[in-house]
Amino acid sequence: KSQVDKAKGKTLDEISAIVSKINSQLKDKKNKLAPQIKALRSKRQNYQQVEAKYMERKGAYDQAKSGMDAELGKVAGEVRQLETEVLEAEQSYHELSMQLCAAESKLQRAHREQRCLQKTERHSQEFQTLADEYSAEITRLDEQCRELRKEQKVVKESHEDNLRQKHAFVQLERLMSVKLKISKQELQSMGDPRYGGMGVTRTVMDSSTAGVDRLVIE
Repeated sequence: KSQVDKAKGKTLDEISAIVSKINSQLKDKKNKLAPQIKALRSKRQNYQQVEAKYMERKGAYDQAKSGMDAELGKVAGEVRQLETEVLEAEQSYHELSMQLCAAESKLQRAHREQRCLQKTERHSQEFQTLADEYSAEITRLDEQCRELRKEQKVVKESHEDNLRQKHAFVQLERLMSVKLKISKQELQSMGDPRYGGMGVTRTVMDSSTAGVDRLVIE
């Protein structure tokens, strides 16, 4: 038992020595790290101060940026509106310019017509004034319309007769074609020696039969 107690005591002494050694080392480390820890605390404090200033300035920047963005958006909207107004104004200007040119042209024409009416100037070699030319043109067109109406009336009245006449001509042409075909066949039969041909034959055109082939036997 005394040996066990002695062994335990020895072990405890060794453990105590180790603990003392560790504590001594920790104390040495702590003493060595104390300046660094102190400097780190100072740095951390400075960092906190810098971070606080940064956050403060960032807040001011964000607020200013938000206001600036809103102002820029407002200005951009006003610019777009002004651009639209300028474009519309340019279009109106061009339209008014064209209308003004047309009005000036009409005014010059009216002044010239007035001079022609006063016989200080002549519109053309044929007409004294533009009104005279227009009147002559209107008269010509009226006469042309009357002639066209007459022609239209004649065409309507003769349309059915023309159709009947055309139909009759078509039937006559078909009949004459059939007769001509038969005549040619008979001519060939008559000229064939097997059928007692009657000699030389020839076909001539007779103007009295409107161009229909007529058989002549010689």
